[in-house]
Amino acid sequence: MSNEPRLLIAHVIKGEVQLDAAVEHRSRASASPVMSPALDLDALIWPRRDPGPAFETPLAEIVDFLVEVGKALDFDKNAHLQEAAALNLHCNSLGARILENCYRDIGWFFTREAVEAEAEQSLGWLGANDGWIRRDIQGQAFDIRAFPPRMVHILAGNAPIVPPVTIVRGAISKGVHLLKMPSNDMFTATALLRTMADVGPNHPVTRSFSAAYWRGGDTAIEEHIFRSQYFDKLAVWGGEAAVRHAMKYAAAGFEIVSFDPKISISLIGKEAFAGLPIAEIARRSAADIIAFNQDACSCARFQFVEGSLPQVDAYCEALVAEMGKDVRYGNGQGGPRPPEALLDELDMLGNLEPIYRVFGQPDGTGMVVRSSDPVAFNPGGKLVNVVAVSSLAEAIAHVSVATQSVGVYPPGRITQLRDGLSSAGAQRIVGLGNINSGKFGGLPHDGGWPVHRMMHWVVTEAERANTAMNRTHTGPLSLDTYRLLGRSGLRVSPLALGTMTFGEEWGAGEEESRRIFDAYVDQGGNFIDTAGYYAGGVSEDLTGKFAEAKRDRLVLSTKYSLTRSVGDPNAAGNSRRNMMQTVETSLRRLRTDRIDLLFLHVWDDSTPADEIMRAFDDLVTQGKVLYLGLSDTPAWQMARLQTMADLRGWTQFAALQAEYNLVERTAERDLIPAAKALGIGVMPWSPLASGLLSGKYAARSNGEGQDTGGRGAMLAAAGKLDARTLAIADAVQAVADDVGATSAQAAIAWTLANPAVVSPLLGARTMRQYEDNVAALGVSLDLHHLDRLEAASFTPKGFPHEFLATDFIRHGLTAGTKVRPRAS
Repeated sequence: MSNEPRLLIAHVIKGEVQLDAAVEHRSRASASPVMSPALDLDALIWPRRDPGPAFETPLAEIVDFLVEVGKALDFDKNAHLQEAAALNLHCNSLGARILENCYRDIGWFFTREAVEAEAEQSLGWLGANDGWIRRDIQGQAFDIRAFPPRMVHILAGNAPIVPPVTIVRGAISKGVHLLKMPSNDMFTATALLRTMADVGPNHPVTRSFSAAYWRGGDTAIEEHIFRSQYFDKLAVWGGEAAVRHAMKYAAAGFEIVSFDPKISISLIGKEAFAGLPIAEIARRSAADIIAFNQDACSCARFQFVEGSLPQVDAYCEALVAEMGKDVRYGNGQGGPRPPEALLDELDMLGNLEPIYRVFGQPDGTGMVVRSSDPVAFNPGGKLVNVVAVSSLAEAIAHVSVATQSVGVYPPGRITQLRDGLSSAGAQRIVGLGNINSGKFGGLPHDGGWPVHRMMHWVVTEAERANTAMNRTHTGPLSLDTYRLLGRSGLRVSPLALGTMTFGEEWGAGEEESRRIFDAYVDQGGNFIDTAGYYAGGVSEDLTGKFAEAKRDRLVLSTKYSLTRSVGDPNAAGNSRRNMMQTVETSLRRLRTDRIDLLFLHVWDDSTPADEIMRAFDDLVTQGKVLYLGLSDTPAWQMARLQTMADLRGWTQFAALQAEYNLVERTAERDLIPAAKALGIGVMPWSPLASGLLSGKYAARSNGEGQDTGGRGAMLAAAGKLDARTLAIADAVQAVADDVGATSAQAAIAWTLANPAVVSPLLGARTMRQYEDNVAALGVSLDLHHLDRLEAASFTPKGFPHEFLATDFIRHGLTAGTKVRPRAS
């Protein structure tokens, strides 16, 4: 014994490789002595007081890292995989060719396609576990998080695919994972983790994994670490003994996730004898049977064949011939043999023809037992039981919850059989020959989604969303129910007509634009918004033409800042010169002697604040402008300008235009609170989020008018058409259905519920759009509806707002007393 070569097992502990011949073990396949490092039990755990290394790592970054690991898993260049293939010959019975093929294919598990599919299908979308997700459940807001787990995995060693599957899923979960290596595969897991350490030695994912070997059932080790004190779950792969052993550790807070032993079967219809050569059918069957030496759950052990006895026997002869040929993951010649305990029974069955018939010899090339009912033993060692049936439906009686995969020929009969097979307990139904060639990523496993089962799902009750902006119940309004604009005495309609779409270049032609304008004014609307930049000045021209006969009863607003003449640097920006010249041009186009409300259109971040405010005040003094507004300007600049005007006795701002809708709510962080405090009325632009909230993108939409190209393609390319946006669109549609409105109407009504909002801007290209949008004034949303919409569109407020709202800071600021906030 002392002269036997001793194999050295590496351990990888939190990304660090350990090589030390301290403890002797025996391999399962050859009983060869193997040596491993001594276990430091404390090093095998991650203390709960500390978050795991990858807990807060964005999933997109983890995917990128796994893809790079996959690129490094090139067998011809990866010394760790080459060593594992050589050393595993002493532990595993698959043989050199199958092991090498497995290692050559192992990088596929780490491809972007596979990893992203696994994450998206298990969790709903890529990044679903990147933090707390606001959900509206039965009218109440909750924050839910797929929290990273702490797990131990007892791996199976019958196929080298278990470690890569476990590592990819574990990385997606962001959790910490201890892999207990099996005695028949002591090298694959560490080869993968060592490669991971080579690619990113300090990457959070690398530090989130450990792999070690100890004798299964060693209570001195397992009773110490298999505790809820350290881990949430124990995932166990393997045979019945392994599962039963793991179950004894199940306890409150320590869950067993079992990938327990299964068998697979084949269903072959009568079509096999009327189409393809029988040898081709047999070839596909053999691929499902002999992979991994028929030692994996996915390997077929029973086949049910629909046909006459002569047809079935002819198939069995062809099957034996094909089982003697190599497949990528199975040996034809020199494969495993049936267990010794079955040989006498096989001899006996061979003497019972024609009830039974035995094909082949127990020489490793494959054997078939044909019968009219399934045999009482579990075939193995390249032995399969072919059962002749008059109808494939008869086979369903022999399917149970222990049935993993079912290979079906022809594939067209899957739809006929799948409900019955699923009801009986089958978990996977594929075409014959595809059981062991299917892709990893994005599909259920053992009747569930493993990553979903891994996660620690946590729910917190969220504060009522409407309290943040003090939203109020919305009731029916009309265009002639006027509102005061900011702290001014100017009275405006609750919806402003935006004319950016006036002009064929940007939207509607003159005739349609006139119809929209007249309809708005005839309904009592008095607030018209335009800009010299819109449609190259056409918008102002048309607005002036339409408004001329009704000028005195209308509030006309326009803007300056964006270019009037390409190539002229002083024909753009916030300067006094551009302001004065733009105003003169606007007065001429609008056919008027004064502008009721002049906006700074876009902050240029270069013109001095006092230059802007003095020029504004000069225009007011001259009577060319009556009121002032800001658009698309940082909150701190708005506060600075308003304060300067106040201190110097200049005209102050009455209005702010900003993008504000259920998709884009970041204005709630600073812009809207600042405007409210400074007496500035808010005019949201794009209340429908560029059409995202129009109903075209909601899942419950009937598809009418869906914008699958054009704007829809542009929104998708800009990254705005994402899972969050679609979820918001669905919530808007649901609320709209509840109140008998359209999505667009519900979205606009939501903006009106904010007390800081005076008049959202409507931009319609057609009369139909205008009529739909203006009807939002008649939509009533109660607090339940508002909470539902805000829960779906929750937007973090960030620092310092979230910091200031913490219990610790609030307690420090109030000395633990109750202080009633000032009424706003």
